[in-house]
Amino acid sequence: MRNINIKSCDKTLLLICIILMIFGLALQLDIGSSRGGEYSLVNFKKQVVWFLVSLPAMIIIAHFKKLFELLNKYSFFLLLLTIILLVLVLMIGSTQKGGTRWLRFGGIGIQPSMVASITLILYTAKILDKKKLYLERSTFINFIKDFLPLLIIIGIVFGLIYAEKHLSTLIVISIAILSMLFMAQVRISTLILAVLLIGSLSLFLIKYGKEDYRSSRMDMFSHYSLYHKFLGIKASETQADDYQIKESLTAITHGNIFGTGNAKGRAKHYFLPDAKSDYIFAIIAEQYGFLGALLIIFLYTFIVIKSLNHSIKTDNLFLQLVGVGLSLNFFLPAMVNIGVSISALPPTGLNLPFLSYGGTSFLMNAINMGLILNLSVIAKGV
Repeated sequence: MRNINIKSCDKTLLLICIILMIFGLALQLDIGSSRGGEYSLVNFKKQVVWFLVSLPAMIIIAHFKKLFELLNKYSFFLLLLTIILLVLVLMIGSTQKGGTRWLRFGGIGIQPSMVASITLILYTAKILDKKKLYLERSTFINFIKDFLPLLIIIGIVFGLIYAEKHLSTLIVISIAILSMLFMAQVRISTLILAVLLIGSLSLFLIKYGKEDYRSSRMDMFSHYSLYHKFLGIKASETQADDYQIKESLTAITHGNIFGTGNAKGRAKHYFLPDAKSDYIFAIIAEQYGFLGALLIIFLYTFIVIKSLNHSIKTDNLFLQLVGVGLSLNFFLPAMVNIGVSISALPPTGLNLPFLSYGGTSFLMNAINMGLILNLSVIAKGV
């Protein structure tokens, strides 16, 4: 018990996480039971197992004494293990939805790119804190010189994740790390150049990457995007593989203000094949209406605001940077998932934290929030 902190973490934040977890299980049960068949509840049962593993893990991590001292000390070792896993994915990983992202052991699938998002944030925070005196002279050229080893490691991780065709995860991690640099008071001119460089590279990869699945998704987005009429962009005539987004938009509009209720939900009855994961927000919007969907968005926004607030309260740069990175690492995938459902963003493979089906994402989000809750304990003592 000596390693357990008796001080309580942020109970409100913990309660909201538990509510989202339980609501996610209820959604999986609802979707599975609506489809009938011998294996209709298989996914729900698997998610329950992950819940029973993830919730205790989150609570233990939240109250583990001196956890961040250990993570600071062994962050490079953790990142090295992650890189090994990313390499293994390219060698023996399984492919799904256009990307090779999963390592499968028996019936369990692990997505190392989600592990990488946490370990890379921890290691980046460690190096920025260790070399914080160099940040004062952080012109773009000086920053490259002073932090070249870090930039090389980030480049290796990014390259491996890109090779696994998970560009959306790269974008989330990039925003998180850029926000950490801003928190570390890197010069604005350096950050602007970094944003332009990363943005240009992302656009180049999207346009010339020549992945058929990505081209197809961009064609769909150009046809159904919320923006193409407003910006005067000519909509694509390609309508192949547009079934999911059409049904997602149909479900959302069907929900109106108060929703149809569980009994009258239409999309979950095979009309929306990816209802349990990528488009689960459409199920929420249909069955619980605009108000229910708005409440979900509010909960995620509340989580990120509270998390950032705890980060700012700490008097340690490493903790501040980790807090900012982890807060965005949880929040941004939620906003991307919701954006895809309403066709504000191109289709991608990011889950809605704690609500979408997926074992690795459930566990890693629990670990992510456990670390933030641990940070809230430290912030109380400052």
